[in-house]
Amino acid sequence: MKKSKKNIKNIEIIFYTLLTVFVLLLLYFVVPTEVSTKRALFPAAAVLVIAFFIFGILLTVFVFKSKIKGKLKIYLLLTGFSAIGFLVFVLLHNFIYGFFIYLFGENFWRGGDEAFFLILAVIVCPILFLVGVVGSLVLLLKK
Repeated sequence: MKKSKKNIKNIEIIFYTLLTVFVLLLLYFVVPTEVSTKRALFPAAAVLVIAFFIFGILLTVFVFKSKIKGKLKIYLLLTGFSAIGFLVFVLLHNFIYGFFIYLFGENFWRGGDEAFFLILAVIVCPILFLVGVVGSLVLLLKK
């Protein structure tokens, strides 16, 4: 019993850390600032994206290892998987774009097909993350 309570506490810590990193990333991308400021903050944003990915993996692993069941497990996994998916889809977008330019040349590639992964990374994953966060928060705060 003690181990499962510790597991749930660890999951909550990872969850709230992941939420904090998301808010910081959101501030970086949404708050309008000068280009020079964005460039200066880019290394910090890159570290935050990597942290977001790592905490997403940690949340997913801890939830799978825990005895959490039902809707809370689904919402926590949705939160973790969408955090992982963000970086994966950004990298796939850039890889496919670069790979097709390498294969077919710059003049052949118009840049429309790789947008699928960009849409997944920039629109779908954040929406799924927010759905997972809201559902998890409602169920965690209900306890």
